[in-house]
Amino acid sequence: MEQSHYYRKFSLDPVSFHKRFDLLASTERGTTTTTGGGSRLTPSYSNPDLASSARRTSSTALATATKQPLFVDDFSDHPQLFPHHKASSSFHNNTTTHHGLYPLTSSYANVPFTPYQAAMNPLLVSHLVRQIPSQPPSPGSRKNSMTTTAAYYRPSSSSTTTTTTTNTTLNDPQQLQQQQHDRFAALRVEDVVDEIYGLCKDQYGCRFFQKKLEEQKPDQRDIIFNQIYPHFVELMIDPFGNYLCQKMMEYCTDSQRTMLIEQVSRSIMSISLNMHGTRAVQRMIEFLTLPEQIDATVEALSSNVVTLIKDINGNHIIQKCLHRLTSKDKQFIYDAVSRNCVEVATHRHGCCVLQRCIDYSAEHQKKQLVEEIIRNALTLVQDPYGNYVVQYVLELGDAEFSDNLIRQFIGHLSNLSVQKYSSNVMEKCIRVAEEDVRRDLIEEMINKTQLEKLLKDSYANYVVQTALDFAEEAQYQKLGECIRPLLPAIRNTSYCKRIQGKLNRDQRQEHYFQQQAVHYNASVIVHPLMAHHDMNFASSSSNTNGYHPLSTATTGNAFPYPL
Repeated sequence: MEQSHYYRKFSLDPVSFHKRFDLLASTERGTTTTTGGGSRLTPSYSNPDLASSARRTSSTALATATKQPLFVDDFSDHPQLFPHHKASSSFHNNTTTHHGLYPLTSSYANVPFTPYQAAMNPLLVSHLVRQIPSQPPSPGSRKNSMTTTAAYYRPSSSSTTTTTTTNTTLNDPQQLQQQQHDRFAALRVEDVVDEIYGLCKDQYGCRFFQKKLEEQKPDQRDIIFNQIYPHFVELMIDPFGNYLCQKMMEYCTDSQRTMLIEQVSRSIMSISLNMHGTRAVQRMIEFLTLPEQIDATVEALSSNVVTLIKDINGNHIIQKCLHRLTSKDKQFIYDAVSRNCVEVATHRHGCCVLQRCIDYSAEHQKKQLVEEIIRNALTLVQDPYGNYVVQYVLELGDAEFSDNLIRQFIGHLSNLSVQKYSSNVMEKCIRVAEEDVRRDLIEEMINKTQLEKLLKDSYANYVVQTALDFAEEAQYQKLGECIRPLLPAIRNTSYCKRIQGKLNRDQRQEHYFQQQAVHYNASVIVHPLMAHHDMNFASSSSNTNGYHPLSTATTGNAFPYPL
């Protein structure tokens, strides 16, 4: 039992043991500055700072202390410090471990220690000989001590450092970009002929080949073309390869471009519906120059116009054709849209494409589309997207188109005014219509039963307000007579006051004009200076060619005051 206890107590690093007994020397010589001498250094396991305080205290004392080296064999000379030590040759010759602990063998015989004979509390000794790191940190608090100790004992290896360095490199875009730039800096196209297809799908490899095409060297261009031509369709839908395809369309020869277009036309639908491929096809359309190139593209697209228009990516292909092709070459689009007007106009993307068709159309193409829109006006005006197409036709400013379109709604005003989308169109119809057509529209409202329904509706009341703003005097009076008895029924609505204001507007204006006229006439008759001024001008009227002071020829207005 004694030998086992001895093993547990002294199985530690002799270097650390040497440092621990520095405190004994300072205690024996009385070098501690703490009140009470060594008794204040009695260990307390609730104070983790004791060991660090003791080391700091002993470090100063050791500067002047005379050290006496102590070896393992000298443990017997200090029975007060090492009561369990027994000098035995068998101990020194035994190199085996006991319970997994290594004894202090003769291999440590040359390691010096510097303890000093001193009357010491045994608890302090047992505390000091506990093994600690050779260079432990000096914590400032218990919490920091625990954290620092855990960090100190955390294992570190070269693999961890290498991983951290690698992650830092990968997370630094500038450093990664510089590495990739250095990778392709001294590279030639001739050196990577067999790897061109694979490098085209790499971000930096694709940029490398684009720069080579921009140099406009025929030999480099031909090498790249020959390598990517068999895979051109696949590269057009690649996130990086599509950029090289666009650049190739720009810098290749006409014959090479024709070869590419013929290959693309066989898979143009799958490419055009792809988010990357649609950009490459648009670029291809921009560089169509030869008739055979245009014919091949038109033939490939003509049977799928409506499908492309309704697709979020494909609709840009049709818009690019509208913008780049001639009227003759893009006629296939107008024919397809005219045949499927309702399907296209009532679609989220189709309504926008149909408006662009009108913008880029020739006169006969515009007429072709508008006639189809007018023919289906009642259906389109009630649709969330189709109503925008109808309004776009009204905004063209063509009286013939607008007249024919608005007449489609006569007899349906009440039903269309109570709907969310068509009510907006009815307001615009009243604003832009010719007088005779507007008169027919408003006449539908002059019906007490119909008007009450319109006034109580959350959408139709705006149509009534617009009618009050644009109605002729006779119709305005009729509307007012029908609306006034119905005002109590809508007095709790948010728009009642606006309708009342529109009804009372002319009354206020008429009263204002009358007041201004009376005031002006009174000032002319009563004011003596004005009377004298009038007589002077009247006496010389023969010299002023009929001039009269009340004439609008000089004032520019019937009244001298601003209205």
